[in-house]
Amino acid sequence: MKKLVVTFGVFLSIVIICFAFKSTKSPEYYYEKGEEKYNEQDFKKAIIFYSRAIKLKPEYIDAIWKRGLSNVKIDSNMLAIKDFTKIIDIKPNGDVYNERGKVKFYIKDTLGACADWDVGCDLMSNRACELKRKICN
Repeated sequence: MKKLVVTFGVFLSIVIICFAFKSTKSPEYYYEKGEEKYNEQDFKKAIIFYSRAIKLKPEYIDAIWKRGLSNVKIDSNMLAIKDFTKIIDIKPNGDVYNERGKVKFYIKDTLGACADWDVGCDLMSNRACELKRKICN
């Protein structure tokens, strides 16, 4: 019985220590680390940090935006489209439609790009309006 109590005590101590040293980093911490890597042009590591921030705060629009831009930089265009679409689902704005349109145009989806630029223009993105006029009309 004494051995069982000692074993349980050791087990309980390990559990307490594990919880005490569990990472308590905030989404903002990971976002800032992502920003550092983005500014260093280490886009793959930036994506890792932005993803950690998003995991902790799923609707962290700034982190999703920068992860999308980072994916563009490393030619992960479908992942970039996925990120920009996620922002559109959360809080649409002209700039995100503009960026998603640019990626679609890059992958030769001109109709999709023009549709995005049309919506972006309606949402007051001057750049989306410019690209719509230049490429789609």
